Amino acid sequence: LLINKFQDKNVKILNKELKNKNIKIFKSKNKKIPESRNIILKYLRRKKFDFACFVDDDCYFKKNWVKNHFEFLNKNKKFHIVSGPQYSVPKNFYHELIAPKHKHETNINWCPTNNVFFKSNVIKKNKISFDVKLNDIGGSDQLFFNKLKLLGYKIIWNKNNPVFENYKNERNTLSWFINRNLRYSFSGHYMDIKLNGFYKGILISFLKINYYFLLFLTNLIIIPINPKLYATKSLMHLTKIVGRIKGILGFYIKKYI
Repeated sequence: LLINKFQDKNVKILNKELKNKNIKIFKSKNKKIPESRNIILKYLRRKKFDFACFVDDDCYFKKNWVKNHFEFLNKNKKFHIVSGPQYSVPKNFYHELIAPKHKHETNINWCPTNNVFFKSNVIKKNKISFDVKLNDIGGSDQLFFNKLKLLGYKIIWNKNNPVFENYKNERNTLSWFINRNLRYSFSGHYMDIKLNGFYKGILISFLKINYYFLLFLTNLIIIPINPKLYATKSLMHLTKIVGRIKGILGFYIKKYI
C-alpha cells in the first residue's frame, strides 16, 4: 500500500479491518510519483505476499474497501487486477468530465493507481516499472497497466468500491482543467509510441487528432442544449488536439498539474 502522506483515516480503517495481518505502509520523501511507486515494486518483489494495492496520498477509502476488492477478485477469478472509481469531495464539475467511467465488471485496458488492488503474480513474474520519464508529465500508471494488459493480465472495474478525494479549490478551475487535459493528451502520445513503436504511435496520434476534432465539432454544434457542459467538452477535445500536436513536435511539458 503506497500512501505518500499518512492518511489517518485510511490507516485506522486498515488496522481495524486487517488486524493480525501483515500490513506494510510506506511513506516516501522527496520522490516524484513514478519513483515512489518503483520503490514499492522493488520492495514487493523481494517479499512473499498474496495481494497489494495502491492508493493516492490525497485519497481516502471507507470501511471494507480492501475486503470488497479481495472478494471481488475471488468472484472474478480470471482477473488479476481490480480497480474502481475516484469521486471528488465536494463534487467537482471538471473532475467528473475527465474521470474514468466504466460499467460494473468491465474488462478494462488500464487503471489509475488511486484505486487498485492486485494479485502478487502481477509484479512477481515481470520487471515492468513505472516510467520515470513521466515524472513531470503524469500517466505512468496508465502506461504501467497497459503494459501488464499486453502481457495477458486482466483488469476488471469494480464500480461499487470507490475511493474519495478532497479536491482543493485550485483544482476546480477552468485553467486547471485545460492544463490537465493538455498533459493527459501529451502523455497519451508518449504512451502510444512506447506501446506501439515510433511510427505506429505517430499514426495513432494523427488518428486521435481527427477523432478529437470530430468530437470538438459535435459538442460545438450541440452547445445550446447545455451550454456549460458542451462548451467545456468542446474545449476539452480542442485541448487534447493541442496536446497531441505538441507531442508529435516534441515540445515536452515540464510541470505536473
